[in-house]
Amino acid sequence: MSANQVVAFKTDKYIFGIDISKVEFIVKVPEVYKIPNIVNCIEGLINENDKIYTIMNLRKRLGLNHADLTEDSRIVILNSQKSPVGLLVDDAKDIIEADGEKTNIQDIESEDFNKEYISHILTKGEDNIYVLDTDKLFIF
Repeated sequence: MSANQVVAFKTDKYIFGIDISKVEFIVKVPEVYKIPNIVNCIEGLINENDKIYTIMNLRKRLGLNHADLTEDSRIVILNSQKSPVGLLVDDAKDIIEADGEKTNIQDIESEDFNKEYISHILTKGEDNIYVLDTDKLFIF
């Protein structure tokens, strides 16, 4: 089986990942401009490299508990063809080559986050990496 490369990041106690081909870059959290009357999981807008990105809070989207921003907090900018978007995460970890078997999310015992946005799970050593389905993540 060929290796799966994902950009891995931590949110709450979980390691999530996005296929490396869908990630443009990762930045420290700059000033986020709030938008009134918007979906709860959208934090607002940032201006990065003279481009405006809509920022989604992954904790809120997955139904995880609130946490304050820290020095480790990052925004993962996706190379979406529809709209420039980014995900607010607790900590960007690494690029991981997970050569373990893919596991369907339905085969995993209950976790305390919304599983509908997970496409599958990769295993790297003892860690499960919950790979996000970015197409579903941004459908409201």
